[in-house]
Amino acid sequence: MAMNEEEYELKGPEADAKGIITDNGFLVRAGSIARKEVAPSAQTPKNNVVSVHMRLLAEGVLEQHDGQLRFTKDHLFGSPNGAAAAVLGRAANGWSEWKRADGATLSKVKRVSRDDQNPLLDEAKRKQIIECHQQLVNEGRLPTHQQLEKQYTIFRERFGPSV
Repeated sequence: MAMNEEEYELKGPEADAKGIITDNGFLVRAGSIARKEVAPSAQTPKNNVVSVHMRLLAEGVLEQHDGQLRFTKDHLFGSPNGAAAAVLGRAANGWSEWKRADGATLSKVKRVSRDDQNPLLDEAKRKQIIECHQQLVNEGRLPTHQQLEKQYTIFRERFGPSV
């Protein structure tokens, strides 16, 4: 079920949780503390943390403990965002809120980075791909840029917004 066992933590006012990303969502660990008070922004029909808390209390996943809500067992949320919102009692971007012990966000660890410090491809692989592409074009196995432009023009004429 787990993609790996790398643990992430989330801390906030009256909240302290640990969890892991899985193939099916985000699993908040038993013993985690969720904030009981819910912000007004998290009480909308689209994002109603109060109803999530009530459901988890009824299911025995959460219990009231010293003015807070404690997870009595591991619970799988559909996304890191849903898990973070339930823990923090407010709308939350779980990809930036859940962090490893070294401070790296879930987004930084699990999403593709495309900045100068962490290039998507190393230079040797990039050069190999460009050479392979050029070889396929030279062999006539891929269309040239001019051929593609001609096809794009025909497509726009037939299916563009003005049609």
